[in-house]
Amino acid sequence: MELNHTFRRRFRLAVGCVLLFAGLFGTWYSVRAARAQQLYLRTKYGYFRGTGLERPRETNATEAARVLQRARELYPDNYYFPAYVAWLQVDAMRQARDWEQFNNARDAALYFGREAVSINPYNSESRYAWVRALDAAERRNEAIEYWRGIVELEYWMPDLHQEYVRLLLRQGASSNLVEAAKERVFIRDAALRRRLDRMARLFGLP
Repeated sequence: MELNHTFRRRFRLAVGCVLLFAGLFGTWYSVRAARAQQLYLRTKYGYFRGTGLERPRETNATEAARVLQRARELYPDNYYFPAYVAWLQVDAMRQARDWEQFNNARDAALYFGREAVSINPYNSESRYAWVRALDAAERRNEAIEYWRGIVELEYWMPDLHQEYVRLLLRQGASSNLVEAAKERVFIRDAALRRRLDRMARLFGLP
C-alpha cells in the first residue's frame, strides 16, 4: 500500500510538472506570436491615427522587410506579413529609378512572395502576392501555370478566373488569348466580359 501511495504521489508530481512546463511554454509562445502580430499590424496599418502619437503605416519596402525579419524571429508562421512585403516590393519595382533598384526589388518580391505561399499555399493574400510578383518579374508563363492549378482546384470561384484571364491577356500569346476568351462565362467585370466576347467572336468560339 505504501508503495502504491508513493507511486501515485510521484506520478501526480510528474504530471503536474509536465502541465506546468506546457503552460509556461504556451505562454511564452503566445507572447512571441502576439508581439510578431503587433509588428505586422503596425507596419501594415499604423496606429493612433489622428493623434499626436500617430504612426503611419510602413510603405517603404526596405524598412518593412527589416521589421518582418524581427517578426519572423519571434513567430515565423505569419504568412500575411511576407505577403504584404511582397506587395510593397512589387510597388518598389514600378517606382525604381535604375536597374539596380529594380532588380533588388524584383528579387525581394519573388523571395517574400514565395515565402508567403510556402507557409500557407491556400491563403488568398499569399497566392496573389506570389503571382503578382511573378507577373511583375515577367515570369508570366510560370504565373499562368501556377494560377491555372489554383483555378482547377477551386473552379467555382469567379475571382480566380478573372485573375487567370488577366494573366493570360498580359502574356499575349494567341493560344492564351483563345483560352482567356473561353473563360468569359465566369467573368463578372462588365468591361472585361465585353472584351472577351469580342475576342470570342473573332476566334469563332461558340
